[in-house]
Amino acid sequence: MVVLGILILVLVAVLIIAAAVRGEDAASLDLEWFTVETTVAGVFLAGALTLLIGVVGVVLVAAGLKRGRRRRAEMHSLRDQAAAKDQEARRARAAEAEARESTPPAGSRHATPASDPNAPRTSDPDAPRTSDQHDQHRDSAPRDKR
Repeated sequence: MVVLGILILVLVAVLIIAAAVRGEDAASLDLEWFTVETTVAGVFLAGALTLLIGVVGVVLVAAGLKRGRRRRAEMHSLRDQAAAKDQEARRARAAEAEARESTPPAGSRHATPASDPNAPRTSDPDAPRTSDQHDQHRDSAPRDKR
């Protein structure tokens, strides 16, 4: 591929030199509202210059499109990262709120809402009470543990 490219460049260089050296013949370009008088070499060089400007334009457009595509991809990636961090922060806040709701406040004698003596009973009323339930009666004073 590289060798083919070099061969084409050498061929173009030979054609440019041949057109510049042998292009002494007069040439006229009539565009009705003005006329350009030049040589064949002048026409060739004007065409080459036009081609060069066109190629530069295409390269600039391609570079701009590539840059825009990269920028859009980066913005998409940054938005995804921000959304993931936001989701993670929401999960952490929810877990923290759940942990606060499930743990009793400091100094509370109740371990869980189920051990609340005012809570309705869902188990058998004749079932033995735990030691925590023995000490927590609404109308009685705490017992001495002996």
